[in-house]
Order: sequence, then C-alpha cells, then structure tokens
Amino acid sequence: MYQEHWNLAKKPFENDLDTSFFFESDHHKEARVRLLYCAEQRKPLALLIGESGVGKTYVCRAAAEKLAADGRLVAFVPAGGLAGAELVRTVALAFGVEEVPTHRAEALALLEELLRQSAAKGAHAVLFLDNVEGFGDGRCFDELRTLLDLVGEDGRPLLTVILSAHPRVRGSLKRRYSLVQRLEVGYSLEPLGAEEGRAYVLHRLNQAAAPEHLFDDDALARAVELAEGNPRLLNRICDLALLMGRIELKDRVTAALVEDAHQETRDLKKIGAGGRDRRERDEEADDASARDSEEEERGGRRRRGRERGGRRRRRGRGRERDEDVRSGGAEDDVSDEGAYSFNSEEHRDIQSMTQIIQGTLKVQPTSGRRRRRRSKKDDGDALHYFDSNLDEANAEDEDSIEEAAEEAPKKKRRRRRRRRGRKGEDEGTAKGEAGEAPADDDAGGEDDFSAGLDATPPAARDEAPAAQDDAPAARDEAPAAAVHDEGSDEFAAGL
Repeated sequence: MYQEHWNLAKKPFENDLDTSFFFESDHHKEARVRLLYCAEQRKPLALLIGESGVGKTYVCRAAAEKLAADGRLVAFVPAGGLAGAELVRTVALAFGVEEVPTHRAEALALLEELLRQSAAKGAHAVLFLDNVEGFGDGRCFDELRTLLDLVGEDGRPLLTVILSAHPRVRGSLKRRYSLVQRLEVGYSLEPLGAEEGRAYVLHRLNQAAAPEHLFDDDALARAVELAEGNPRLLNRICDLALLMGRIELKDRVTAALVEDAHQETRDLKKIGAGGRDRRERDEEADDASARDSEEEERGGRRRRGRERGGRRRRRGRGRERDEDVRSGGAEDDVSDEGAYSFNSEEHRDIQSMTQIIQGTLKVQPTSGRRRRRRSKKDDGDALHYFDSNLDEANAEDEDSIEEAAEEAPKKKRRRRRRRRGRKGEDEGTAKGEAGEAPADDDAGGEDDFSAGLDATPPAARDEAPAAQDDAPAARDEAPAAAVHDEGSDEFAAGL
C-alpha cells in the first residue's frame, strides 16, 4: 500500500519467515552457528531458548535452509498443541514417509527405516521442533526420548533434534532430568542492543531497496527504545510509522511518527490484552511470584509445626506409657491369652526393629490398642514397650522377665512343701480318730504325743477327760494331753 509512496521494492518490516531479511546480530549469529555445529557433528539434542519475538524461529529457519542446502535430511515441525500420541506420526510425515500407519509401533518402524536409509546415503537427519513449550501433554517429552534412542550401526544417533522454546519450558525440563542430560548444545537468545537495533532497521530497508535516510536518526533511536530491542515489536512499529507517513504524505519518517505508531501498538494491546505493557506484566509476575513464595514458606512452616507437634504428642504418650509400666499399670494392657498390646504410634516408632520381632508381631486394624501374640521363645524379649503377664512375675524389677522366670521355680518349691505339710497333718488327724498313732516322722509333735501315751497308765488314760474338767493339775501329770503339734489338737481335745 505504501511501497509506491516510499519507493520500496517490497515491504521491509513484515513479520514473516523470509530468510532474505535475516540479520546476523552477535546473538543471532552465535545461535545459528551453534545449531549448525550440533547438526553437522551429529549431536543428539540442542535447545534454543528466548523470549517471544526475539527471533528463535527465524534462526531455526535460517539454519534449516543451510543444512538442506548441504544435502542433509531436514524436517521442521511446529510443536504447539501437539499430543504425545501424534508426535511419531507427525515426524514421520514431516520426513516424507508415505502412508503412515495409525499404530505407533508401525509408524516408528517406518521412520527408523527411513532414517537408516538416509544415513547410509550420507545424509544425516535433522528435526526442528519449534515452540516446544506448547506441547499438548507431557508424553511428548517421553516420545522425544524414544526418537533420541534411534541409533545406527555405528552406535551414533540417526537423528538430531533441535528444540526452540520460551524460557518457561525449563519448568517442564526440570522434571525430566534424563532428557536434560542429553543436551549437547544450548543457547539463550537475547534482544537487540541499541546499536544492533539501529543496524537491524537499516538492514531491512536496504533489502527492500529503500532510499537513504528514510528514517532520521531520532526516529531510529526512538523506535529501538520503544521496542526494547524486540525484533517483532520493532518491525510492527516501523511498519505502522511508514503507513502513517503515507497517510500524512510525509517525505521522511520522524520520531513523532514513531511515537504515534507505538501508541497504535498500545491500543492494539488494549484490545487484545487489556493494555498492560511488558513492564507492568513483569511487575505483576514478580509480585505474584513473591506472594507464591511467601505462601509456600508459610505453608512449610505450618507443616513443620504440625510434624513437631505430632512428634511431641507421640513422645508424651510414650513417656506416660513407660510410667504406667514402671508403676504396674501396664497390667491392664495385657490380655488373658498372654498377648502383648501396644499403640499404633509405637508400632511406627519401632518399624526399624521388624526383623527382630518378625513372625511374632501382628497388627490388628482396630481403633484402640493393637496386640501382639507372644510365643514361648519371646520370654527374653527386652522391648520396653511390652510387659509380661506371667502369673509369677511379681519380682521387684518389672522390666526383667528373666528374674521373674528365676523366681517362679522357688515359689513352686515352697508351695510344694506347704502342700506336703498339710497332707501330713490330714493323715495324722485321720489316724488319731481311728485310735492309731501317726507313724510319719515329719509331722510336727507326733513322736512326743506317742511317747506321752506310752508313759501314761491305762487307768490314767481312762480318767483323763474327767481330770481335765475337775483337776487342772491332772493335766500337768499327763504329758500326752499337752500336745504341741498343730495336727493333734483336735485329737487331744477328743481325749
């Protein structure tokens, strides 16, 4: 529309991928050289990162044209919105595979065969994936690793993959460390500087055969400043400035026209994005990031506080339980079946000791206490969480089951002796009632009682009951009546 007014061969500031306008600034030249090196040396993976509009796709297109001119097999795939299930088929189509099957394995086999044939001819395959931050799902990165695993007979990769992406792709790559390890070449593309921006505008005007001094010096400086060195925005401002100069029939582009063109771009932002400029967006992003970090820190402090509180409560319950064990209160926690009981928190505390009690520990899914059945071989278990319910465990030290086991036989022997004594007394009493003298030497006082009967005349024995009632002295003369043995009292009273 304005080419005739400004005597231009073509429009110089179109935001397209016409590589004839490619300007090799210091950053763009280095990025292109790095990508060419990666492809020529058959490296597996390269990554080009940059903000929107700095020229990532432009650099990739320029490198792809150079590689294709050198006889390499090149494919360029826009990755925005691409799903993982479609990646292999899309790459196969981009490399020229005809009638790609819908099944992934078959498509991958055809693609590998094509790459092997190309490598045999000396044409290494290079794949450009543009805007990978827009992958439809995370599976695309997994499929990308599958493509990188394709190797030839010499063990070298059959395919070089070059990725271009916005810096936010770093968030996705951090979760895929194995993919990052395969990166051989990387570069971060930066905006143009003041001098590079001025040279960029003049380079495009020369490519369009524009007359000299079409933009005055102030207009060039102001355009680069307002665009902040972003080539895409710089193209838009210069294009609108040329249009406004044609409308106003100007013979040169001045700084005022550049200001009006920049204002026009701001109005377009208001229509499309609410009118916030880059600085405002960055400030809001910084504020949001600070708020997120602060909230995450507060959440971490609350979480750590809850964990410390839980540990304190568990330690408190453990101390209370130990005090109950020492005071004998743990007897309530032992069942009649000889099982040990413990709390679920204790079970978690002793998980590292499961090998010690393997085979004897059973956790029941109950809301209260949990029980552990005890076998005979566990008599020596020294875990302080448990207490024994042995009947003979009355020793002063409740924590030592071994002492209780040693004390049990002694108590059993004492009970056996007491039972024998009571049995002898019962036998002596039965024989006394039958008129027979006890013959057991162990019964206390029975020998003395028999001797007393032998020393007493029969007449005295017949008069003994009357003498006991009427004459206390008669009892003194009858030694047999004063029997000291506890088992013969009833017999003496009968006499």
